[in-house]
Amino acid sequence: MPTSNYFSINGQSFNVTYGLLQNYRTDMGELWLSSIPLNDSVSGKVDLIYFEIDTLISGRTYTFYPEDSTGFDRTKYFSEAGYVYNGEIKRGEIDKSIGTVNLDIRSGKLTVSRQGDEYQFDYSLQFGNEQMVNGNYRGKISVTQ
Repeated sequence: MPTSNYFSINGQSFNVTYGLLQNYRTDMGELWLSSIPLNDSVSGKVDLIYFEIDTLISGRTYTFYPEDSTGFDRTKYFSEAGYVYNGEIKRGEIDKSIGTVNLDIRSGKLTVSRQGDEYQFDYSLQFGNEQMVNGNYRGKISVTQ
């Protein structure tokens, strides 16, 4: 099993070597960790994991909590997560009919660390059907508004 820049499900590991944070601080941000660089025109095979999160505070561990729940605090929680493996992206859109896509997050934690312009994300998530996902990412992330 790899030691960094991967996520694993049921003993299978998938590389995620690119980080992208979209809509940061303009709406609920989306953190994408993927096997290929993501943009509006990209097409190709893809493995990825994503989080809907609005703040990235170094040293903070965020837990899953639905955004529409009472007490939701953007500095403590992420509101969605999902993964794709053996998938395909076409002109920046994930084709949900190819590969495995799971958006049914039930619980999880995401820990954020930052030194300079390098981030580290460690995560452990549980999805429907008892699917456990663990992984991490270490590197720079691109940020878009």
